[in-house]
Amino acid sequence: MAPVEDRTSEREAYEVLGVAPGSNEATVREAYRDRVKETHPDTEDGDEEAFKRVVAAHERLDGD
Repeated sequence: MAPVEDRTSEREAYEVLGVAPGSNEATVREAYRDRVKETHPDTEDGDEEAFKRVVAAHERLDGD
């Protein structure tokens, strides 16, 4: 099976991060940081699968 980031479409990536399609890099970065804080497995309400989706979404949209 392909890694999560390979299966994440650009549209889905924006949805996962909770930002509008075409959002600028700063908005995407801020949303990514917020979502990581919410989903990180080491936090009380962390969710490893959700965290992986957030990371994959950011990788999909990251301009680097």
